[in-house]
Amino acid sequence: ADLLAGLRAHAVTRELLELHEGCAERELEALWDAVDTAGAGRVSEEQFAARLSADTAPGAARLASPPPVPYDPRTSGARGFLLDLDGTIYNPDGLVPGARAFYASLVAQGVPHVFLSNTGAKGREGVQRKLATPPFRIAEAPVPLDHILTAADVQADYLVRTMPRGSRVLVVSGGGAFWRTLLDARDPHWFARWDVRTRLDDDEAKEWAMAARHWRAERDAGDATAPRVAVAFFLDGDVHEAPAGAPGSDFGAPLAAGAAGAAGYQGGGWSYALIKQCAFLLLHGADLVYTADDPFNRSPDARFAGAVFPLPGPGMFASMLRPVLPPGALDRLLCCGKGGRLGAELMMERAVRMLVDQGHSGNRDEILMVGDRFVTDVRGGSHAGVRTCLVESGCDRVADQKHYPADVATYYAPSVASLVPREAEEDGVAAG
Repeated sequence: ADLLAGLRAHAVTRELLELHEGCAERELEALWDAVDTAGAGRVSEEQFAARLSADTAPGAARLASPPPVPYDPRTSGARGFLLDLDGTIYNPDGLVPGARAFYASLVAQGVPHVFLSNTGAKGREGVQRKLATPPFRIAEAPVPLDHILTAADVQADYLVRTMPRGSRVLVVSGGGAFWRTLLDARDPHWFARWDVRTRLDDDEAKEWAMAARHWRAERDAGDATAPRVAVAFFLDGDVHEAPAGAPGSDFGAPLAAGAAGAAGYQGGGWSYALIKQCAFLLLHGADLVYTADDPFNRSPDARFAGAVFPLPGPGMFASMLRPVLPPGALDRLLCCGKGGRLGAELMMERAVRMLVDQGHSGNRDEILMVGDRFVTDVRGGSHAGVRTCLVESGCDRVADQKHYPADVATYYAPSVASLVPREAEEDGVAAG
């Protein structure tokens, strides 16, 4: 316990502890090489402590990577693209200038590509509809579903694959009952195997918390079949249930009038009652399963030129609940999207396989992750061992790199318009 606490005190090793085994091994080897500068094959305790000392910038051991350089399509060697959406392909008011041209060049040249979104409020079908609807329409033909992957998709996969019979799940949804469609598509019998709710009263939450504690003890004792309790976020920010009459709108038994914790629950957005009941479950052994560490989504207002107002995102709410977890229980924070603890395996590796299915060789040096955030897009690409490009059309700027020393981009560009191959421009493929 003391060793784990010490490792978690440093940004570099804390991040390594959150990676899946294969990726962590590669990163630890890189960290060793960074400390063992003499190539002696051994590192003293003093050397390691000095490298991770308080006066060393967090993540410095990974800054052996050179700083990002401007992207040049002629020299990048990219033959496959993983593309973030919000802030990269579109903004709240429509497509980023040049996004249509960039996508047209990929399609025309048959370049493997996957739209890779951390959204927790829609699956790939929802993204397909959005990209076919003005002002977000990116092409006349719909984007094929096998070119789209969302964090909500991989989170549904994770739940269906890992939740034993008898498990209990409190779903906190930002898109009505769409998550039921995702689960139904993967396992039509999930509803019969689990107890799933979108609302609880205080007494139910306490009973679930005690079940979580009991089952956690059984699992810690080696019973892998013991049920689990989870709080699952399927949202990008606020909480909404399905409109009355919509499929799934009757899901979850309605709370009795005056029931403890009933006021303002779920359909009324985030509330003290909802936060409190999530805390009940998490303290006693429940997992927090969520789609993304994105702290906020951008919201411009035409009345205030140049200003962007943050709308709290899933990462902010996950961070709010994190302190309730007991020491040593951070392994119960299960982020499935880009940059998350499970994201390297669930999302990034799957996206690479999707590129291979489109004809890519799978060579990581020839894959480029393109996005506008260091902590999700650049981090996710780094975890997968691919090259990364920060575009400045969304949240982060390359000047902010110094604040993210553990997440170093390979390239930067003003927008995806700068990623269009020169030959495509000359041929007129990317016109418009």
